[in-house]
Amino acid sequence: MAETLRGVRILLRLRLHHTKVRVTQLLYAAGTDFGEDTSLMDRWYQLYVVLVLLVTFILTWAYLLDLAEGIGATLGVPGASTLLGLLWVLPLVVCVTSVVHYLRTPSVPLTHPDIELLSGVLTPAAWVVASAVPVLLRSVVLGLIGGRLMGAVLQAVVSPVALTLAVAVALVLAVALGWACGLARLVRLVPHPRFDRASIVQSNALYADLQLMASWAAQAPITYEEQRRRRILAGRRPILSLPQTTGARLLVARALLSHLRQREGLKDLMEWGAFLVPAGAVLVASSADLGLRLMWMTLGSLSLGRARELTRVFRDDCRVRLVGDAIACSRTLFRLLLLDSLPAVAFTVLLGLVVVACLSLPFSPIASSACGAPGILSMLVITLSLVATLLFAGGIDVLSRRSARARPDFLLLVFFYLLGVGGLSLVGPLWAACGGCTYAVALAGICVTDARAAQEPLR
Repeated sequence: MAETLRGVRILLRLRLHHTKVRVTQLLYAAGTDFGEDTSLMDRWYQLYVVLVLLVTFILTWAYLLDLAEGIGATLGVPGASTLLGLLWVLPLVVCVTSVVHYLRTPSVPLTHPDIELLSGVLTPAAWVVASAVPVLLRSVVLGLIGGRLMGAVLQAVVSPVALTLAVAVALVLAVALGWACGLARLVRLVPHPRFDRASIVQSNALYADLQLMASWAAQAPITYEEQRRRRILAGRRPILSLPQTTGARLLVARALLSHLRQREGLKDLMEWGAFLVPAGAVLVASSADLGLRLMWMTLGSLSLGRARELTRVFRDDCRVRLVGDAIACSRTLFRLLLLDSLPAVAFTVLLGLVVVACLSLPFSPIASSACGAPGILSMLVITLSLVATLLFAGGIDVLSRRSARARPDFLLLVFFYLLGVGGLSLVGPLWAACGGCTYAVALAGICVTDARAAQEPLR
């Protein structure tokens, strides 16, 4: 027992050190190294950065609470009662997600130094306990935050304090169940239950390799994600096969198969299709305040790198010139872009339209602020124009490099859309819809021009 507790203390100190290093790497964006810059002026600047972040957090939290209370007032007692009755779905979704996550990733994470220096010294029980503590702490914090916001929304029918505690406990239990299912993979009966040390080390092979590139996540997120995906695909068996078809259907089927085999990108498409795209459409068409629109623009800007999944198949085809030219078709690069991106675009647009339709139902609080033909038309146009902007901006980003033309990169092109549509939404939803549609058409024209300049039709 004493040996286990000693091992837990050592491992928790190690986890704390790792967390400190990651936070320091994230704070590089502020222009200072909290670990190396130790002069008096540097410390004053670091204090200033910390205070700015603290004030930003407090103001954001106050705004979210006020927004939650406003949503609760809009719902009223009948809507709040209905939502309270559906609240059991939240821990169920968290539980299923947690089980899937920990069945695919190690419940006891080990880096290469951990494997080489500590795995043979400390007891397996110490590893298990030390790995469970951070998971449970994160669950408690997220549960309290989410519970407090839900309590502000449903305060008309339930006590906010009671709901906060209930949500926190439910989420902790859901995450703990998922973590325990992942841990069960590492247990074997020989002849008594015990932890297989070799299985723990083997299950951490991918995690340990990715930790070598952890610093890239903040400094070069696109490169990090590409390398991470390649490392995952290297150890994965291919699934399914291409159908016996030709022409455009073959290219579409190949793109669909690529997304299924590289299924990590599906969550990026779901993030945009189920949240960011419909959120933008609804906020533009409704009478949402400026704070919500700025929040949407900020979240969209932070998630722009994930939107590259829409054109990933086309980017893979054009990464090597010989590979792109060897594709057996007689179509231009622009048509190849459309065919390669058709499954991802269709999936994203379908998700966006479904969410927008659900939010526009008569009993939805959005319906009153975005009702009528102008509001519905604006939401439809914004949904389509935003996805089209992501598509053509990704195509321009690839084709401009192939044709050596000076164009703004993908992130900047999409940011211009978010900024323009967000600004025009202050004038009116129809103005924002027309502006977004015009911008998407302009990007399509540039994409066609760059495709013609990049090469002749592929043969």
